[in-house]
Amino acid sequence: MGEAADETFSPPPPVAAPRTAEPASPKSAARRRWTRVASQRTLSDAPAAAPQTGKRVTKVVYLARHGEGVHEIAAEVERDVAHAAALARDPAAEKPADLADPAGEEFFNAGLTDRGRAQSARAAEELDALLARPHYPRPEAFFASPLHRTLETATILADGRVEVPVVAVDALREQRGGLPCDERDRADVVAADFPTVDASTIAAADDASPDGYVLREALVEDEAALAARAGGAVAWLRSLPFESVCLVSHRRLLRAVVRHTGPWLQARDARGGELEEVFPASEVRVVRVTWGASGLLERVVARSLGDAMRDSDAETFAAFERARAALGAVRNDALAAEVDALKARALDALFAGGDAGDRAAADAFRRVKRLAGEESARLSALLGRVMDAYKLLGERYRFLDAVPAVEPNAPLQVLPAPGPGAQADAKGDARRVRLLLARAARLDGAFRAKMAFLVSTFNDAPSSAAIAERLGLDPAAWPLGLHDSRLGVNVIRLAFGPPKSLGRALEKKLGSLKDLNRCVVEAHCPYTAAFFLAGLRATFTVVAVKNKHKQVVIAQPPDLHCNVDLGGGFLGEVQIILAYCLEIKHTIHAYYQLLRADAVDLVLEPHRGTSGEAVFDEFARMRELARARGLSASSGLAESTRSVGTT
Repeated sequence: MGEAADETFSPPPPVAAPRTAEPASPKSAARRRWTRVASQRTLSDAPAAAPQTGKRVTKVVYLARHGEGVHEIAAEVERDVAHAAALARDPAAEKPADLADPAGEEFFNAGLTDRGRAQSARAAEELDALLARPHYPRPEAFFASPLHRTLETATILADGRVEVPVVAVDALREQRGGLPCDERDRADVVAADFPTVDASTIAAADDASPDGYVLREALVEDEAALAARAGGAVAWLRSLPFESVCLVSHRRLLRAVVRHTGPWLQARDARGGELEEVFPASEVRVVRVTWGASGLLERVVARSLGDAMRDSDAETFAAFERARAALGAVRNDALAAEVDALKARALDALFAGGDAGDRAAADAFRRVKRLAGEESARLSALLGRVMDAYKLLGERYRFLDAVPAVEPNAPLQVLPAPGPGAQADAKGDARRVRLLLARAARLDGAFRAKMAFLVSTFNDAPSSAAIAERLGLDPAAWPLGLHDSRLGVNVIRLAFGPPKSLGRALEKKLGSLKDLNRCVVEAHCPYTAAFFLAGLRATFTVVAVKNKHKQVVIAQPPDLHCNVDLGGGFLGEVQIILAYCLEIKHTIHAYYQLLRADAVDLVLEPHRGTSGEAVFDEFARMRELARARGLSASSGLAESTRSVGTT
């Protein structure tokens, strides 16, 4: 196997997320397609099949070797014995790399060891981790050697998905060299041992001849015969009505397939080295095979699962960044300036007074509302495109998408002792509002301390596993990394909302005052947002969560809107929001305020997005000026402020 200098690997285009299926039926589309093909011919016919022609065909093939077999334990013991004998003769002797499998009848149709089953389970987890990414399709069918150890491995890899056929085929069996461990049972025994496996292909072969389960001398395969069978299997693979399949086989057969399809282009293992011909126990490799219009092999690109995941992640991040960059600017400074000018004009007109002033102010107000509506619509559409970009992160988005839309409905805020007319939907009860604000002030310190600790845990811990351990979560539930420079330096950012004013609180219903203690948590990716929610649950009693990412039409900035119990049923609010959504939220909020206003005198303050930025820009300018003069930033600011005040 060699690398081609002119070949550049890139993951295939993202595949659509698999649809949620009903409890799988044996009449699924994949099974129907396989039944139709099986009725036409069996895989044992493959070596004689001529290549189909007419169009270029590419398939994604997951090649897997079975886990450790019981016969391999005996072979390992024989190697140890041989090594010990060799050492007695020569202290520098090396352990034999390979010895023949044991010939004992007790190893007939050898199955997996306990370690082999554990190896296969780990391989299934790694395969699922790759398939959760957007670039690799799930196998539409599993084809396996009919030996016990390969069928065990295939059923573990298929993970009980009965809508995906697992088919026993003789052409994938191990080289028939006369060893009992490489011989199979009759098809009826296979079907009884593995009721979820389709044994119809080998059953048809057994009906025609006992050669599949009774070894004759003429059936013993040398390397040339094994190579011919491997070549036939590759040719048959092209004719299957599936774009992605998993083949589960053995060391020698898979080595013959590698040789037949080689050289594999840029064949990299999990460490970035070159893949070997021999598959270790339970290894799964991703192979994209392309046949030309002539029906002959044209291109084969192979990857270990780990390397395929890295490539997929790199392309996923690149696609996300391309989509984000294509969104364009969030802020429209020219429009913001126009809105602010209209508000200033309305203010001047109202100061001038009279009918003419009122008309001018009303006209400016209408134009402000129109511009606010247009800009809100633009920013809402932008939010939709931002979420489309986040969905390109594939597996990272899957964690956020798993959070239910509502879980459960939030209770009302706990209220002071009832009095005349004290109802949860009442407004304007100044006494009770002041009591709620006082309670919020007393709880605010502990709330901020807990939130700051939680955020520092995410930002400072070296890995997801370390975060999970510190918070008492299951590390296996949070397998992805957090600290990735492609997503930003800070994993989490935290901002606390200012105390709600008495006047604003009086405008709201008493029972809805659940945000008197509140904060916004900015997450750099969807996985981080979902993980932080799990951490929030471990730190507080979370009484309600709304996943606003599940809006059919994006009407407001998506977030995870959480209510937490701060003690005695008193509720606080935590909003977990993705970074680019927060950027839009900051801009769109000012326009929401304008749309909600029902009178011109409510919209006369300087428009957020113009003077606010100017203040911060001026502070930055003054800080640089202070540094240039050798002053502290605060003294520079004070000096400049004095000069501004006297201008």
